[in-house]
Amino acid sequence: MSTLLYRGHVYEHQPAAEKVCKQLNYRGKGYNTCDEHHLGDLHPHLSYRGIGYDKSLEEVEECRLRNDRQSYLSLTRRLVRAQFQLADESRTSQLWQEVIHRGMDVDRITHLMYGCQFHDDDNAMLIADREYQKKSHR
Repeated sequence: MSTLLYRGHVYEHQPAAEKVCKQLNYRGKGYNTCDEHHLGDLHPHLSYRGIGYDKSLEEVEECRLRNDRQSYLSLTRRLVRAQFQLADESRTSQLWQEVIHRGMDVDRITHLMYGCQFHDDDNAMLIADREYQKKSHR
């Protein structure tokens, strides 16, 4: 067994305790702590203050696409600033490495950089991105 000295106290390594299953009752429903749950399936129909929230696949996919699009727009803006406005070679290289590391579509970012005149305008960026999406899905 290994020992650890921490703030003047010696601690001995102990094996991990085995998981103990418990049967819990809450508001008339039984819950077992050893049951396997998929986090997405726990509450498919939530309601908060009378507003229903449905975790449908379309909504999850739409949310993922929206976050994906925001990532592309944000990174494109940073690239435009570094490459065109500041002419900072090292920062531009770092950002392109980030694009590659994250597995992003290089053609999509290039289209956003050169296909949109006003990178600060969200609507112009969205239009340019939708144009690219239409062309790439043909």
